[in-house]
Amino acid sequence: MKPYADAAEENKTVVLPLIARFLPGVDEVLELGSGTGQQIVYFAGQYPQVRWQATDLPENLPGIQAWIDAAGLDNLPPAQALDVAQPHWPFAPQSLIYTSNTLHIMSKDHVRMLFCRLAEVLNEGGHFLVYGPFRFADQPFAQSNARFDRFLRERDPRSGIRDFEEICAFAQANGLAHQESIALPHNNHMLVFRREAH
Repeated sequence: MKPYADAAEENKTVVLPLIARFLPGVDEVLELGSGTGQQIVYFAGQYPQVRWQATDLPENLPGIQAWIDAAGLDNLPPAQALDVAQPHWPFAPQSLIYTSNTLHIMSKDHVRMLFCRLAEVLNEGGHFLVYGPFRFADQPFAQSNARFDRFLRERDPRSGIRDFEEICAFAQANGLAHQESIALPHNNHMLVFRREAH
């Protein structure tokens, strides 16, 4: 059975046009935390000229692979195991890396390590796109996000909706500059970071 998430199904048509802005000149996209696999299969079907690499923790790979196998697309290689905290990521330098709804289920230390690893695998001038809910110091915290944050922290005290300013600090410490924050439905945002030249 293929895993299924309503949120992934709803979000795929929201986020793809934003990802598409960065696809010209890019022949591969690395997705961190592919979840059920629904989104990356949809992306690959819409942009067959781009190779879409799915990754996730080992226990999630069978479900992702079920979606990839069912799709039968030439531009969808097998999903690869990846823990963002592992010392080295087994990927060649990338120009575009994307993740959706992952930072709030990681610990703060893992978020910090994620940006450290990005400094190693993201090309100069490359982009890192992050979709999900965030807390902004200069904006009211939406009630729905506050409820979600409480749920996350009760389930795992290490998780929780991340502060935008803290994420930007992690990025800046590793040579990534925040370029844009795009407001999206259901109090979500797409954050755009760019790897600066050394």
